[in-house]
Amino acid sequence: MLLDKYLPQFQFSEIHRAIVNGNPVKSYKAAMEVDLSDSKIITILFKLRFLPFTNTKLSELTKDMRFTLLEENRYSEFLYAFWFTTKTEWIDDKGEFEKNNLKYNAKVGWSFRFIVRPNSITEIVTETRVLCLNTKTRLFFSVYWFFVKPFSGLIRVEMLRLIKKEMNSIAK
Repeated sequence: MLLDKYLPQFQFSEIHRAIVNGNPVKSYKAAMEVDLSDSKIITILFKLRFLPFTNTKLSELTKDMRFTLLEENRYSEFLYAFWFTTKTEWIDDKGEFEKNNLKYNAKVGWSFRFIVRPNSITEIVTETRVLCLNTKTRLFFSVYWFFVKPFSGLIRVEMLRLIKKEMNSIAK
């Protein structure tokens, strides 16, 4: 798992799963190209948090939010990540991200894995991990996470629902 490589230690995490009809290749492509504006829930939650939401495909939205596509194993897993001091910052050096570089306050990784199951079924697992690199950030983030985690989870569940819907339409 790419998250185990880049964020083996973390204080906060969240995992969501979905089973879809279809192979990992199609599931992977559907995830990268899912249009999040097809969900009213996601649209409302992004607008409430003042998050950028003009490019609504996952592959484009992550660029707007300064998430770096840190690594991918084509058709089986991809990992977006960022770190921050006071705002989200691009990752220029994967090796630096693997280390706990103390010039940053926290590191965040968000992965999608596509697991082959019998009978042309794919299990999609999305996981988010956060490692706070100092006590002040950990305390602040724990309060933030308490309030944001349910909505973050709802966004992930909605993403998986949209991917599943797309995969079902492809299967027909």
